Amino acid sequence: MKIIMLTACLFVVSACSGPEKAQTLMPKYPDIKYLSHIMVAAKTHNVDPALIAAVIDTESTFNPKAKSYTGAKGLMQLMPSTARYLGVKDAYDPLDNIMGGTKYLRELLDTFDGSVARAAAGYNAGPGAAKRMKAPHTFGYSIKVMKKYAMYSKEF
Repeated sequence: MKIIMLTACLFVVSACSGPEKAQTLMPKYPDIKYLSHIMVAAKTHNVDPALIAAVIDTESTFNPKAKSYTGAKGLMQLMPSTARYLGVKDAYDPLDNIMGGTKYLRELLDTFDGSVARAAAGYNAGPGAAKRMKAPHTFGYSIKVMKKYAMYSKEF
């Protein structure tokens, strides 16, 4: 809720007081690529923007043209079948990809009762594999996401 309020305040202050005042309300990483897309997806799907940034950073290092050897595409590395399921029309379109990936993160967070570590494991290996894990925090991908999530959390 704090991020949504921050975004609303940013637009109000920007319109009323000029960009120099608005800059003080931006995250410490104003140069995060696709920040506006991340904020829209965060608000739409009620997911912490720091988590979205952490997944994007881990998956593609913010490269919208990234493609894995398994066929995952775009910023949040969506598999074609997952992209179809999420309604993503163009996995290489940054906004479409971030909206779809964030929708999937929301589903995983709901599936795992808000556990970010398990949601991250599910994002990487699928929810079935994450459910079978007894200690998802030891899963390498989850550790990477959690470290980046902690870093980005300080900035939002």
